[in-house]
Amino acid sequence: MRIATREEILKADQLASTKYKIPESLLIDKAGTGAAEVVLKKFPSLKRVLVVAGKGKNGGDGRIFAKRLKEKSIDCHLLSWFDSQNNWRQLIQDSDLIVDALVGVGLSKPLKGSEKELVETINQSCKKVVALDIPSGLSADQGRACGVSIRADLTCTFGLPKVGLYIGDGPDYAGKVVSVDIGYPSSLLDEVGIRGRVISPEDFSSFLRPRRADSHKGSYGHFLLVGGSTNRLGAPLMAARAALRTGAGLVTLALPDRCYQKIPRGLLEVMYEPLPSSPVGRLTVKALKPLVDLMEEMGCVAIGPGLGVTPDIRKIVLEVIKKGNSPVVLDADAINALERVVDELRRVRKPLVLTPHPGEMGRLAGKSSAAVQEDRLGTARDFAKRYGCHLVLKGAGTIVATPEGDYYVNPTGNPGMATAGMGDVLTGMLGALISGVSTGAMEGALLEAILGSVYLHGLAGDKVRGRLGDRGFLASDVIEEIPLAFRELTGC
Repeated sequence: MRIATREEILKADQLASTKYKIPESLLIDKAGTGAAEVVLKKFPSLKRVLVVAGKGKNGGDGRIFAKRLKEKSIDCHLLSWFDSQNNWRQLIQDSDLIVDALVGVGLSKPLKGSEKELVETINQSCKKVVALDIPSGLSADQGRACGVSIRADLTCTFGLPKVGLYIGDGPDYAGKVVSVDIGYPSSLLDEVGIRGRVISPEDFSSFLRPRRADSHKGSYGHFLLVGGSTNRLGAPLMAARAALRTGAGLVTLALPDRCYQKIPRGLLEVMYEPLPSSPVGRLTVKALKPLVDLMEEMGCVAIGPGLGVTPDIRKIVLEVIKKGNSPVVLDADAINALERVVDELRRVRKPLVLTPHPGEMGRLAGKSSAAVQEDRLGTARDFAKRYGCHLVLKGAGTIVATPEGDYYVNPTGNPGMATAGMGDVLTGMLGALISGVSTGAMEGALLEAILGSVYLHGLAGDKVRGRLGDRGFLASDVIEEIPLAFRELTGC
C-alpha cells in the first residue's frame, strides 16, 4: 500500500485540478461520502454525532460527512469552528461520536488558543472520536503532535494514507486507519512519484512460497554471524537462534576464542568458529585473516551484536565491509565502530544493510537521538541515498530506506518489544533471509528479504503480546514465535 508525504499529497491535489481537470469539490464530496460510509458501518447504532469543521478543505470534508449522516436521519450537528458558538462544550458532552475535521495535512504551525482548547476538551471527553484524513494537530510527515493533537479511535484518510499515521506518535493518535478512495487516477499517482509504502506480505511473497520437496540445508544459505565478547555473549547467541528459527540452512557464529568455553548448552545446531581475542575477550586484528577466509563461502555476513568497540574492532568492521561479495548486515557495535569513518561506506560496492536504533543513527548522522526521532523518515532516506546502503531505522514504525530513495514503513510490532535483545533477533532474521537469496534457491531479491524480516519480526512480537500482554516478554519469546508468524502468512 502506497503512503504519501504532505508535499506529495499537495502535488497530487494540484495535478488533479490542473492537468486531470478533477474539480476540488468532487474530491471533497468523495472524501466526506466515503468517510460517512465507513463510520456508519463501524458504528451502526449512532444517535448523536458532532462534526467539528475548520475553514479549509478538511472542513469541507466534514461538511459533506455531516450532510450524508443527516440524509440517513442521524442527529448530526455541524460545529463550524470559525463561527461563534458558545455551546460547544455542551455539544461535545451530548454526543455519542465526535468527528474531527478541523485541520488536515495543511497544518503549518502548532494549534493554539481556542483550537488548542477545543482539541484538549475533545481528548478529555472520553467520547469515541473519528478523524477525517489525519488527526488535527498531527504532522503528516513526522507523526508528531504539534503541541497538541486529536486522539482518534479511527482515522478515515483520503486518497493515500499519510506517513505520519504510521511513524512516531502517529499510531497512538490515529487509532485504526482506513483508506478512502477519492478517485485519484493511478497515472496521477505515478506522475507524483510516490516513493513510500506500508510493508505488506505481498512485498516479500517470494519468501512465503512452500519449500521444494527436494530442497536441503544448502538450499537456504549459510549465514556467518560475527559478534560477542566475554560479558556480552547473549546478543550473538540470540541472533544465531533467530536465524535458525527463520529458516537459515546453516549458521556459523564467529566469536572471540575466550568466549568459547562460556557458550551455554542448548544451541546445538550452530557451528562455532573461535577467533583470536584480547585478554578481556574482544576480537583483535589477528582475527582478520581467518574471518576473511570464512566469509568466502557465505550467503550473508552480519557483524556487531555484543562485539564492543576498540581500535582493532574498527579495523575488523572496515575489512568485513570491503572484502568479498556477500551482503553484510551491520548492527549494534559494528555501526558504532563506523562513527568516525562513515564516509568509508561510499567506497563499498556490495550490498550493505545497516540496522541502527535512534541513538546509533544519531551518531552516524551527526545529530542527537532526539533530532533523529523528530524526523525519522528524512534522516533514514537521506542517509541511505548518501551512502548507497539499505537502512533499517528501528523503533515504532520501523523504516526501511533504499539507496534509490524509496522507503517502507512497518505496520507490525508493539511497545512490548522495547526491551533488550530485540535488535539482535532482527539481525539474525535478516541474515537468514538474505542468505537464502544469495543461494539462488529462493527467488526473492535483497529488498524482499529485508522487508520480510522486518515485518515478520514485528508479527512474531505481536503474537507474543497476544499471549502475554505488552509487559515483561523477552526477545527469546519472540524467537520461538517466528515459525508461527511464517505459518500465519503461508497457511502451512
